[in-house]
Amino acid sequence: MAVSERITELHLASAISRDTGLLISDSTCPADVRAAYEQTYLNVRFAMLSGPSSTLLISAVDATSSSAALAANMAILAAKDGERVVLVDADPHAPTLDSVYNLPAEVGFTDLIREDSPDVPATLQHAADLPNLLLLGVGAAGPIPGGIGRSPGLSEVLHRLKSVADRVIMIGAPILTHVDSMDLCPLVNGVVIAVTPGQTHRLDARRAREVLDRVRAPLLGVVLTRKIV
Repeated sequence: MAVSERITELHLASAISRDTGLLISDSTCPADVRAAYEQTYLNVRFAMLSGPSSTLLISAVDATSSSAALAANMAILAAKDGERVVLVDADPHAPTLDSVYNLPAEVGFTDLIREDSPDVPATLQHAADLPNLLLLGVGAAGPIPGGIGRSPGLSEVLHRLKSVADRVIMIGAPILTHVDSMDLCPLVNGVVIAVTPGQTHRLDARRAREVLDRVRAPLLGVVLTRKIV
């Protein structure tokens, strides 16, 4: 039985043996790390339902793992594959996309979902190195009363994101720490869990799997990430 299956009883999507936190578009990213992300992308893409406007949520079990680099690199690879991609930071508790891409502190995801008629296209920003990769920062950071799911514009924002992209990839809040990813699960086509062996407790990983099962999340698998500091 694979490590991920022993931990979560869930299919292993792939493993990043040396998670440096670097984007694969960075010239300093090691070749073996880039290759691991490319294999992960192929595995996740194969597992997802085919078709336009597919939405993928990538989240960690808890604070012991990070899903940001994984989500960003999946978005880069999809864009390089010719798809129109929107990468969304949907974790208001620990935003990462703004710093990774040096996005200005402007209106973002959490601001848009609070509106009844959000202007999504005007908020998207282009990645400098990939014209078909669009970015949506988190916006106003901090907890949203009642969670993301209670925001009036959530469904409309996702609908409009799908209308401008072939694939929407979302960085979700840790599953066991906040309810926000649970709110998003019924609205996406696939969910991937990031787990760090030796740091993510096995019982916590299983609890995360149980929580996802309760909301009928479209689970695709686990990606094992070993952090290199």
